[in-house]
Amino acid sequence: STLLRDLQTICADGLQVAVAAVILMYLEPLVIVVMCPFALPYLFYRWRTAKVRYAEEGQWVTRRRWTRYFVSHLTGQKSAAETKLLGLGPLFLKRFREHMTQLRDRDRVRYRKDFASSSVFTFLTTVGFYVLFGRVALQVVGGVLTVGDIVLYAGVATRLRLTLERLIAAISGVTEQALHLGNLKTFLQEPPRLSSDGGLIPSGRGEVELTDVSFTYPGSGTPALSGVSLHIKPGEVVALVGENGAGKTTLIRLIARLYEADKGSIRLDGVDVKDLSIDHLHQSIAFLSQ
Repeated sequence: STLLRDLQTICADGLQVAVAAVILMYLEPLVIVVMCPFALPYLFYRWRTAKVRYAEEGQWVTRRRWTRYFVSHLTGQKSAAETKLLGLGPLFLKRFREHMTQLRDRDRVRYRKDFASSSVFTFLTTVGFYVLFGRVALQVVGGVLTVGDIVLYAGVATRLRLTLERLIAAISGVTEQALHLGNLKTFLQEPPRLSSDGGLIPSGRGEVELTDVSFTYPGSGTPALSGVSLHIKPGEVVALVGENGAGKTTLIRLIARLYEADKGSIRLDGVDVKDLSIDHLHQSIAFLSQ
């Protein structure tokens, strides 16, 4: 929605800037001296700032996710009881403040730079238009232009400056949004990590056998599971007990083939899950998250 809104702003304000520039150049051709030397550097600065901001967001995205995690556990209805019972409130609050302080300091620098650049652009263009206003006034006194022309110049010049600044901001916004769309396109083009569908259908007996199964999450140097072997007979009820991060959920997701094991084999009713139809495998498993 932000991208569409900025594109609409560019179309509407671009037309207004073109019309206003033509009117002002008819009254005072030197108006182009004010527009180009001031608008083009400001446009380049905002364009470059958009690319820098995009790069920074990529570097800080993990920190933002942590802040949302802390907020959800401090204020969420589902996790409030657990957080209070385990005494995690002070720890989460401390970590949240640390992350938010760093984000605030970064944003403070960014907003100061944006404010300074916008102020310089506003000051220079305002001074330039007022200087040209004096030239137009002299032409009115000399009888070259009319009083109506100077009124027209004052109104259009004020409108042009505001519209030009909004147009440059919209172009900057579209640039940043386009970079984010590039990430989305790359994500959608990412091929599936699971191997091809085997096509076999589970028999439904419910026998599960794991042999020397190991798995490591991408980007992690520590295996979540290492050399796990397990045999669950049909009709048998098994409880997996362990500390947080011990790999219980990971093990279940490997059996359901939401993840692919790095090593070892997982068989359901004697058939390797890699040879089973993924759709039928998922239909044969009930997965209830905590």
